[in-house]
Amino acid sequence: MTGYLSSACMEIPVDKYTSSVIAGWNPDHTYWFSDAISGGADVVVWKMHDDG
Repeated sequence: MTGYLSSACMEIPVDKYTSSVIAGWNPDHTYWFSDAISGGADVVVWKMHDDG
């Protein structure tokens, strides 16, 4: 939390012509990415074939 509060909206140099900022992120939210599917939608399995 301290890192976010001390760095939010500060310019972060990326390269000679580009910079970024920490924005649009809420330090009070957590996002969990997992294989768990939570209801409602039908599962669709996508596969790529080498023949195009």
